[in-house]
Amino acid sequence: MEPVNNVEQVTIDIDYNEIPEAIDDDSVNNEPNSNLDVLFRFFTENGMVKSEEASNEYNVEAMSRKCGGGNNNVRPAWYGAAKDEIREILCHGFSRIAGNGEKYGHGLHLSNSNFSIDSVLSSETDSNGLRHVLLCRVILGNVETVAAGSNQFHTSAKVYDSGVDNLAAPSRYIVRSCSMNSHIYFTEIVSFKFPCYEASTSTSAPPSF
Repeated sequence: MEPVNNVEQVTIDIDYNEIPEAIDDDSVNNEPNSNLDVLFRFFTENGMVKSEEASNEYNVEAMSRKCGGGNNNVRPAWYGAAKDEIREILCHGFSRIAGNGEKYGHGLHLSNSNFSIDSVLSSETDSNGLRHVLLCRVILGNVETVAAGSNQFHTSAKVYDSGVDNLAAPSRYIVRSCSMNSHIYFTEIVSFKFPCYEASTSTSAPPSF
């Protein structure tokens, strides 16, 4: 890992099992990372990030107290969006609230770290052909199941802090608006190219979520 323009960067490995089969197209150069151009960017010198980290530790402790000293349920999660929205998050925090059309009620929807492809598909290609996703830490606390198609704006009872699509094997986390900037903070940005997917969707309808 080395600093580039005062920003520490490090390349990461990608689980290609999560990428559509189109990535194996003969037209794609199969050299490592050549087709994704993936880069982690650590904003270690950004004062806002340091402030959010300090605030997050406070909120983790508060959640532990609420859970009786038990598991505060902090999990890594992905969030994909358009470049302009990512910029707004970096400057002002999270503000976008998913509607009922996005399946699991009204709140900020993030992907379980093992389901990164969901956030990849939620991102948008910018003018340079790049997509952008945030890797975040989420303080989930006590979770409840939120049914697909729910109109829920808040947790069903005070004992719950956030929602998931499946208690046993969650792929999506739902954080309510009142908690999205106290229970989520971003740690890294991943910028990448996904040309095989762009090519596969240019002649077909976009995926539904």
